[in-house]
Amino acid sequence: MKHLLIFLLILLPTTVTLAGEPPTAPMLRLETGFHTARLWRIATDAQGRWLATASDDKTLRLWDIRDRKQPELIRTLRLPSGPGNEGKLFAVAMDPAGDWLATGGWTGYEWDKSLSIYILDRATGQLRHRIKGLEQVIRHLCVSPDGHWLAATLGDTGLRVYDARNSFTPVFTDRDYGTDSYGCAFSPDSRSLVTTCYDGQIRRYSLQGSSFRKDRQIKAQGGKQPSAVAFHPSSDQIYLPNGLTA
Repeated sequence: MKHLLIFLLILLPTTVTLAGEPPTAPMLRLETGFHTARLWRIATDAQGRWLATASDDKTLRLWDIRDRKQPELIRTLRLPSGPGNEGKLFAVAMDPAGDWLATGGWTGYEWDKSLSIYILDRATGQLRHRIKGLEQVIRHLCVSPDGHWLAATLGDTGLRVYDARNSFTPVFTDRDYGTDSYGCAFSPDSRSLVTTCYDGQIRRYSLQGSSFRKDRQIKAQGGKQPSAVAFHPSSDQIYLPNGLTA
């Protein structure tokens, strides 16, 4: 009986993950110097000095791209992760000045039962802030050109906007989305925000004081599931993968 008890104790896990705490058990990873799974998103600073890449392999990699012929891997960041989907990174955005990075995906659900966006220091890789309590996976992140606003689009629960100059305080929410949203972009003057959604709709928001307001919603032309979106760098025109729309 004594030997059986010892055997059972050996079989017990050596670490216990409590609610709200990421796992602490070490996880074996092979470092190859490059991504080993699908790369979902990339982001750069306004001057094109650094490139961040987010991947299904649960790593965020930061590259020095000032030498265009030979990009240099500066750092590989491994955020809290677990088995299965936990830790997969679907989104990344960079402060235009290059001071901080925002990333998220399937991040935090296994121990928090909600998702998180991680704000990281670009120079050191250290965690600056964690935005908690999101109901769905983070599909896309974008930062306004003036660095003031961070927007996140989610899996079927819409849009969130945060004030990056005020400890990433939430300032706007729109949950009226039919399904997943994979695209967001700010206008060059940082006063307008546009999103896409697999419900076929393009939504446009305008800055009102210290928050945003939806002022237009139209059906995408030429495709039922619009994904990526971008503003023209010097005008109010919006680009979609299938062409140009107003």
